[in-house]
Amino acid sequence: MVDHNIHSLWMVGWKPCAYTTITWLPPGKVAFSLKTPVQGKPTVILHHQPRKSSPINLYNCSNQSTSFDNSETNKVYRFGAWLDEHIAGDALLQCERNCHIPTDSTVTRQQQAYSFFCCGVKEFDVGCYDAAANWFHKATVYGDPSSRTGGQYQLWTAQALHAAGKRDTAKNALQKLKYHKDRDVRKASQQLLYILGAPQLKLDASHFIYIATAKVPVTKNREKKVATHPGTYNCVDFVKDNYAFVQKTPEKYSLEWFVQKEPPPHSVSRMNTNLVLTLATTIIVSMLVFFYHS
Repeated sequence: MVDHNIHSLWMVGWKPCAYTTITWLPPGKVAFSLKTPVQGKPTVILHHQPRKSSPINLYNCSNQSTSFDNSETNKVYRFGAWLDEHIAGDALLQCERNCHIPTDSTVTRQQQAYSFFCCGVKEFDVGCYDAAANWFHKATVYGDPSSRTGGQYQLWTAQALHAAGKRDTAKNALQKLKYHKDRDVRKASQQLLYILGAPQLKLDASHFIYIATAKVPVTKNREKKVATHPGTYNCVDFVKDNYAFVQKTPEKYSLEWFVQKEPPPHSVSRMNTNLVLTLATTIIVSMLVFFYHS
C-alpha cells in the first residue's frame, strides 16, 4: 500500500501501458513501471491514470513495457499502438531528402524500401494519393510484408487508398493486417479500420451558401467596371489587376471624419436643448432663493 506521499520521493508521470500482463485491476490499483535515470530521482510511470483519492496500490507492468518507452527506442503512440518514430513520428519531416531511387548495389532492400516509403509520403502530402499508394506498396514488397516495418508500410497504403476513394480496397487491406504477427500493427490496423469505417458525411447543395457575384464591382487596369456576365466567381477571378472596389474612408476622429459625420437626429438635439434650459432655470431659481434668505 502506497499513499500519495510518493510524490516527495519519486517523479511521477503518466502514460498508457503498451504491454502488460495485468488483464484486470481491482478498484484503486494502478499499474506502473520504474525508470531509473543516470542522475536525478527515479521516475514512477503510472500506466493507468489514478483517481485523486488516496491511498493506491501500485502493480508493476511486465518488463516488455519499458522497451517501448519512446525516449529510449524512438517509438511514438499512434492509433492506440507504439509505432516506429521514423515511420509515424516527426522524422517524416526529413522524408523529402530521402526520397530518391537508390542505384548503389551496396544498398540493402530495407534501405530501398524506406526510400520508396519517403517518396510515398511526399506524394501523400501533396494529395497524389494513387501515386502514394503505389510507392507504399513497393516499399512493402521490398521491406517484407510480414515484418513489423512492412506492416507499418501497409498502414500507410490503406490510408492512401482510402484517400484516393478506394475505400473497399483500403478496408480489405486493414482486415488482412488483423492477422499480422506484429502486435502493434494488428492493434493500429483495427483502430484505423474503426475510423475509416465510420459513416461518410453526405452533403448536397442545400448545405452550402452561394453568393451571387454577377454584379460585384471590380477594377481592371485602374478603371472601375462591373462584371457583366452572370455566374459564380472564384477568388482567382479577382487576382492581379482585378480587385473588389472599396472606397477609402477618412481616419476616425479626423477633421474629414467630423465633416462627413451625419448630424444627430432633430428630436435628439431638441431634447438636449430642453435639458440644458431646464438645468439653467433650476440653477437660477436656486441662486435667487439663496440670496433672498440670506
